[in-house]
Amino acid sequence: MLGIASGSKRAKKAIILAFLPLLIYDKVIENVKSVLLLVSSNTIEINIDEVGLINDYIQEKLECKATITMIVGEDENLDDSLSITIIL
Repeated sequence: MLGIASGSKRAKKAIILAFLPLLIYDKVIENVKSVLLLVSSNTIEINIDEVGLINDYIQEKLECKATITMIVGEDENLDDSLSITIIL
């Protein structure tokens, strides 16, 4: 699942967009044991507050049952946007 957002609260917007399709299938996320998370940015790098917000959002939605592996990268096509890809 992919979410891309820019501007203020870009991390919150992007994680909601990435997670939204998963919320439709409640039974799918009920049994998730691990999450692979790819976070990409460019001119405005992701900061620790955004990382915490993304992590907290995932833990809340999965009821703290999943292990999160986060990979942070750079994508020169993003300008000031933040891209979040979630793989369950």
